[in-house]
Amino acid sequence: VIALGIEVIGHGLRSPWVRAVSSRLVALGLLYGTLLMPSGTRFTWPPVIDNVGEAEPFSHSAPHSVSVRSGTAMIGGGVGEFSVVAGEQLATAEGSSPFQTEFVTNVIDDVADVRIGYASTSFSGPTTGSNMDITLDRDVVWDLDVNAGVSSYRLDLSDLPVSEFRLDAGVSDGTVILGPSNLAGVSGALPVSMQAGVSSLV
Repeated sequence: VIALGIEVIGHGLRSPWVRAVSSRLVALGLLYGTLLMPSGTRFTWPPVIDNVGEAEPFSHSAPHSVSVRSGTAMIGGGVGEFSVVAGEQLATAEGSSPFQTEFVTNVIDDVADVRIGYASTSFSGPTTGSNMDITLDRDVVWDLDVNAGVSSYRLDLSDLPVSEFRLDAGVSDGTVILGPSNLAGVSGALPVSMQAGVSSLV
């Protein structure tokens, strides 16, 4: 298709070198298909990817620290179900999934940096039975960034101090419960940014 487009452009511009580029692209494509593509490879659109297997249980936690006053948390929902609520530890994540989970916490002075979700290289296909329950420390003021992915989620932030909240809803079905802004010492309205995508949000 790309080669055909370049060919049309070259014809319209009366440019032989542009049309030559399209010929080279066709030749390279045929060479790749002949020499490098595994036999039996079949392309479909949209891509259909095999299931990755059975879900395995996981549990991660980082302890509460009295020195931590604020933090940034990035949550990736991936595929499946997940929830976020206030908790007693700095951060926890537990559930079951066939995907490789990501749980990273760093503390510098009185600021925490938390990343919870699934490793970017772990998604090889759709599945069922993937779920993750996440808690964040209720004694920390959080800058919270959630990427829902393709999921069903419940974010109960009613008891979690949040100074700023960003949500990329992706292709999802979710519920968000926000607490009062003065819980985090924010004067006025809580800064909230949402991208709905193809989703249902309550």
